[in-house]
Amino acid sequence: MLSFIVFAIFAYGGIEVVGGLVDQTENAEVTFPKGVTIAALIITVGYSVGIFLCGIFTNWNTVLSSKGVHMANCSYVVMQNLGFELGKSFGMSQASSLVLGAWVARFMGLSMFLALTGAFFTLCYSPLK
Repeated sequence: MLSFIVFAIFAYGGIEVVGGLVDQTENAEVTFPKGVTIAALIITVGYSVGIFLCGIFTNWNTVLSSKGVHMANCSYVVMQNLGFELGKSFGMSQASSLVLGAWVARFMGLSMFLALTGAFFTLCYSPLK
């Protein structure tokens, strides 16, 4: 239960960061709530479609229920599986598919590191602004 706090902080912390831009928005009383509502809808649909698409290439019973898969590395396992399945669908050998899966997981890790580092500095800077 406590691990969900990280997700909640970034989800609701993002609204606080965007709130710092209200003073730079034209007709903020009308456009800002409308923008937040539209963004929430887009994010909700995006999450739903993303979870559905992960179910297309991930066998939940074998891939995610194996020993050693937990909340901290679940996204890496799913992305490694995506690369492996892409390699198989392109006709690559099993060894090449495993290498492709490892690189997809590494790319995802790097992109998550950069995105979360940016979010961290944004969340630190916005209260100061």
